[in-house]
Amino acid sequence: MHACGTFSINADLDTRYLIVPLRAAQDLLGREGEVSRFEVKAAPGWNQDALAERVEERLQAKLGEAAQGAKTLTRDEKHKFITQTNRAEKWATFAILSFILVVAAFNIMASLTMLLLDKKRDLEVLDAMGMPARMMEEAFGLQGLAINVVGGLTGVGIGALLVLGQAQFGWLKLQASVVPSYPVRLDLIDVLGTLGVVVLVGGLGSSAMVRHLIRRQTTRQANT
Repeated sequence: MHACGTFSINADLDTRYLIVPLRAAQDLLGREGEVSRFEVKAAPGWNQDALAERVEERLQAKLGEAAQGAKTLTRDEKHKFITQTNRAEKWATFAILSFILVVAAFNIMASLTMLLLDKKRDLEVLDAMGMPARMMEEAFGLQGLAINVVGGLTGVGIGALLVLGQAQFGWLKLQASVVPSYPVRLDLIDVLGTLGVVVLVGGLGSSAMVRHLIRRQTTRQANT
């Protein structure tokens, strides 16, 4: 048997694996008619959560007694350490981005504060005309909430388009890798989580700040 080609994935796999004909490997290892494992790729549309159980049932039905005691592992279970590392990296990235969103929310609060100071005379006129402070709070609070919601939806839309474009066209390439482009996947839970941080932190923070400033302004006017 002669080597007819080489492959390169990474240093770990390159030194551990060889691709040889099945019969040649069985003769070399003295395991005639035996295999140690099967690599199974699920068809599109399979539920990944129930994948291991369904594959195990199918294999046992096909192979009969030969499949008794076989252990079925998903890709995440097989590469458990890498999966845990990727999840930790994902949550760390989400925490960093959430901190950036909190900073952006404070910028919006500062802008609303300047707007309230600019409209100080108008607030005094509205208060003199008998407009309740609650209505003024709702007006400026809704404005802050609208800024956060519109900004959040715009950012989520642009981000989703970039992720879908990368998944479809592979704009960001990877050199000397198993996959030709950087792998991405759009997750609805991640999208909703990011949008929730924007709306909750920015919207509720803006509403609380507006309520505090308007009540402070109306109280000062009442005292004078």
